[in-house]
Amino acid sequence: QLLAVHFKEGDFVHKGQLLLTLDPRPYEAALAQAKAALARDKATAVNNRLQAERYSKLLAEGIVPMSQVESFTSAADASDAVLNSEEAAIKTAQLNLEYCTIYSPIDGRTGALMLKPGNLVKVADVPIVVINQVNPIFVNFGIPQQFWPDIKKSLTHGALRAKA
Repeated sequence: QLLAVHFKEGDFVHKGQLLLTLDPRPYEAALAQAKAALARDKATAVNNRLQAERYSKLLAEGIVPMSQVESFTSAADASDAVLNSEEAAIKTAQLNLEYCTIYSPIDGRTGALMLKPGNLVKVADVPIVVINQVNPIFVNFGIPQQFWPDIKKSLTHGALRAKA
């Protein structure tokens, strides 16, 4: 949900200026959930690693069979993989949370605002706002074919200037 717009239509904005704020609560909850899952899985991983080490020592003394050691070692390795997955989930949740604040990518003038506070924002839906770069400005125009030989000849001397 779009919570706040930090500019007015037609304003000049600067690169890095805060433009929009989206509702961060679902993403904050997802981040907290990922952190909790990591803490739980860290505890499990520590226990599994200790069990694997304990049974390795018992195998060396001939008390337990190799299959039990392999089972505990496998569980410890699986726990390490789960930890890597949980850390990736935290990075994803942090990235999604960062997307709740939208900053201007360039200096320019804002156009019409397509969504208003309270509207739902969807991925790849409609542009929320268009920012037009005005300094320097890119202009594309056509010229009559009859002038092309003169322009091509002048291009050999460097960049051409146009006056609008």
